Amino acid sequence: MTRPTFAAAAGIGVAIAFGFIGFGCSSSSSSSGTGGATGSGGTTGTGGHVGTGGATGTGGADAGAALPVCTSPAPGDGTACNSDPSCTKNCGLNTSTLVTGRAMKACTCSGPSGTWSCPSTNGACVYPAALDLACFHIPSPVPACPSQAGDGGADAGSPLIKSGGTSCVPPNSEVCGNLCGSASANTYLDGSNNPKMGYCVCINGVYQCASVNEWPPQQ
Repeated sequence: MTRPTFAAAAGIGVAIAFGFIGFGCSSSSSSSGTGGATGSGGTTGTGGHVGTGGATGTGGADAGAALPVCTSPAPGDGTACNSDPSCTKNCGLNTSTLVTGRAMKACTCSGPSGTWSCPSTNGACVYPAALDLACFHIPSPVPACPSQAGDGGADAGSPLIKSGGTSCVPPNSEVCGNLCGSASANTYLDGSNNPKMGYCVCINGVYQCASVNEWPPQQ
């Protein structure tokens, strides 16, 4: 077998060397890789529904304060009405010289061609909160009210004192005192000169009276 000459062997080595060099250049010319897609943040959560408060409650009736005053003349208990609106009217003792306002009670109409209900039960006549009740404490026994000779009017000759009309002198010059009356016998005349059972007290020089059920509450 014929051996290759030195020149031939050298040529082969040069060719191999260029092959390796070419291989290295081809790897450096390849495209650069791209980065992964930028991740997006998660969806921002939304808060729950804002709760709404319950309906505002309304206060109870304040002793008829929410009702209008009855038109004059004020209705009487059991008198005719025709779906008239509820209202309040004066009741009990006239204490207007002691405190602002009068005791009041509610009157309601029962419907078309109905009747008024203006109850005279205990507690139905509500007195002003500022009224000092000490003067109206009912003693036991209750003194009888004094008689009077009448004032020349419809009550002439009546022995009964008249509420809001008969003069008096409170003890020790106080503004209120001399409580008297009866729960079982006629004691006084009302504004219409009708005899009534109940109690009277001297307020600022005049007897003021009220029925048993419309007398101020006891302390």
